[in-house]
Amino acid sequence: MNRKPDTIADRARRFAEDLRRARIEGRIRPEDPLAGKLIAAKLNRFYGWDLRGDAAVRELVNYARTIEQPIAATKEGYFWATNSAELKETIADLKSRIACIGAALAGLERCQRRMRQVEANFQAQPETEDK
Repeated sequence: MNRKPDTIADRARRFAEDLRRARIEGRIRPEDPLAGKLIAAKLNRFYGWDLRGDAAVRELVNYARTIEQPIAATKEGYFWATNSAELKETIADLKSRIACIGAALAGLERCQRRMRQVEANFQAQPETEDK
């Protein structure tokens, strides 16, 4: 049997379609989203995948969003957004995370510059002989 490779893009599309269908059928709603661990378990059982918890589901969700699939999130889980208002909170959360990551990056870069200065100063010191 000649199967094409199972890529993140393929998986994200299948996951997004399953989430869309569940929303249309009323099984997943903004007030009752599906938790990442439960999504992983369901996808593993249905497709025979080996997703390991929330991190693997976040990877699928993030990829699906890059191909414009309206997957929204709450603290409790994920759901398919059917209008722009349902995406508002998720977009605000992502923007907040970007700002936090930017601040963390800037702090680490300042720390790295200080470390390089200390290292350069240490290397520039002449060696002294012990008597």
